[in-house]
Amino acid sequence: ETLPADQPVRPSALLCLAVAATLAYLDRYGGQDSFTLNNLEASFLVTTWLELLGVNSFRTATALLFGLLFYDVLWVFGSGPLLRAAASALGGEQGEAILPKYGSVMADVAMSPVLSTPTKFLFPRDAAVAAAAESSSFDFSLLGLGDVLIPGLLIGLLLRFEGRASKGSEGGGGGGGGAGLPGGR
Repeated sequence: ETLPADQPVRPSALLCLAVAATLAYLDRYGGQDSFTLNNLEASFLVTTWLELLGVNSFRTATALLFGLLFYDVLWVFGSGPLLRAAASALGGEQGEAILPKYGSVMADVAMSPVLSTPTKFLFPRDAAVAAAAESSSFDFSLLGLGDVLIPGLLIGLLLRFEGRASKGSEGGGGGGGGAGLPGGR
């Protein structure tokens, strides 16, 4: 089936298709060492999620931020001590089997060679810093996509709020100042 004459294929659509095919090829056959490709794909994912998702109230945005804080504290910082306590209670090989290799459950998942998806931003470490770190087999620092996405949703909400507030003050109809405060910016 052909496209209607009034809807020709745009050059930007062809460019997007070519970039997507190139990224897919590089991801499949380029090896697992390309942190630049991983970061590019992760950036595309975050951008798409920010376009598709939206937060409509500050209460929701605040709940998401505090939920992310609780999640990070529990799984990044708290899972190691919790699992060490469970391992000492179990004892022996069973106890050793549940200990996280990199200190926490989230670090184990993020640094796993089995799961090589663009779910994190990777930043190469300096060789001296990587050698001194306890996880010297993983030469990158990490930033999870949730740590970018959730604050990005709040920033998007704040930008929409500021846009509405500034339009209200320009039209003379009581919207307060430019940043939502009396007296403007």
